[in-house]
Amino acid sequence: SLGIDLSRKTMCNWQIYIYYNYLVRLIDLMKRDLKKSYLIQADETTVQVIVEEDKPPDSKSYMWVYRGYLKDKTILLFDYEPNRKGINPKEYLEGYEGYLQTDGYDGYNLVVKTEKIIHSACWAHVRRKFFECFKVLDKNNYPESKIIIELIQKLYAIEKRVKNENLSHEEIYKTRQEESKPVIEKIYNWLLNNEDKYPPSLKMGKAIKYTLNLWDKLVIYLEDGRLPIDNNLVENAIRPFVIGRKNWLFSYTENGANSSAALYSLVETAKANGKEPYKYLKELFEKLPFAKTDEDYEKLLPY
Repeated sequence: SLGIDLSRKTMCNWQIYIYYNYLVRLIDLMKRDLKKSYLIQADETTVQVIVEEDKPPDSKSYMWVYRGYLKDKTILLFDYEPNRKGINPKEYLEGYEGYLQTDGYDGYNLVVKTEKIIHSACWAHVRRKFFECFKVLDKNNYPESKIIIELIQKLYAIEKRVKNENLSHEEIYKTRQEESKPVIEKIYNWLLNNEDKYPPSLKMGKAIKYTLNLWDKLVIYLEDGRLPIDNNLVENAIRPFVIGRKNWLFSYTENGANSSAALYSLVETAKANGKEPYKYLKELFEKLPFAKTDEDYEKLLPY
């Protein structure tokens, strides 16, 4: 659009150069601010990197995404890692104290064990698993299967109402204690009563076991009106990366994956805070060469 003919290789090399010489410091400041959040939501998705040490070209690597808040600002950080091990979020979130909300992946347990973190689970993943069961179950033989879906829907109806009414965090807490908690208790009793009816080989048996294993983490959101019922916001944040991956397919090197993670962090955080990405990046790259101190870099943050 600028009328300049540049090869893909040149553009990629520029991206990597800018990341390691300028953007690293900016990302470190965003990471510092992320850890000030009362809540961090996390998710991960696959990414292919062709040239990685001690790994074949077709192996899976991962892009981890962390979503947090600084006062009324949203921070989104993408972090490339060569594997899906729990050591990755543990090292990334070192020193963080607050809530961590994730799906049921066991890899997040390590960071919770070693840091002052309260682990909250995601009701959307639970609902999804029971919807999958409901679609394939013989409803004539298992009419009670509809009950669990309706109970979970009640929880979401309460969340929708408190959001539409723009209630304060304290009012949300009270509403959940008065209305959501009794529904939660009914769900728990249903799970216990139906646990032995469905063998673990069936989808319903797996869904029940999944939910019971996460139960202590699923009820955490009742404790604090600031907490969401699910992890959907960070799943939405990771979607642009997943869509983009269908077009660019892979990163060639780890340097490329790291620089890509940094640019996704800047662009998606800018968008989340109402900034137009191209305008923000244009201003950022015009001023970056003159930034020397942390104060200079803080003025260039995307929030």
